[in-house]
Amino acid sequence: MTLESHIEIPYPNHTGNHSVRHAGGRHYLTQEARDYRMAVYKAAVRAGLAAARLTGPLMAEFILAPPDRRARDADNLLKVVKDGLTQAGVWVDDSNKVIRETRVRWTDPMPGGAIHLTITGMGEQ
Repeated sequence: MTLESHIEIPYPNHTGNHSVRHAGGRHYLTQEARDYRMAVYKAAVRAGLAAARLTGPLMAEFILAPPDRRARDADNLLKVVKDGLTQAGVWVDDSNKVIRETRVRWTDPMPGGAIHLTITGMGEQ
């Protein structure tokens, strides 16, 4: 049986560069980052993927519809998204041992933005 799952995730309003703050030698997630992780968790629940803890190997295909036409950095954006999916328990972690292949495609902007993710099991490799 081949795994293929779909999930629509909200477009983050911050990147990996703006998720963590440092104070007094401590690191902590911003409220914005915590709120986004909760939104990703709720999307995972709706998709039936919360706590699925997929172990891979997986291929993750992200279709990114930004909220406007500004230039974006996919690496920083995907850091936030993958961390949210890991926290929601969709997969055990977002390392190369679990996610063997990542594809990213940008589409035209849409109000509020959206991310469509297809997760496909690649079988044992």
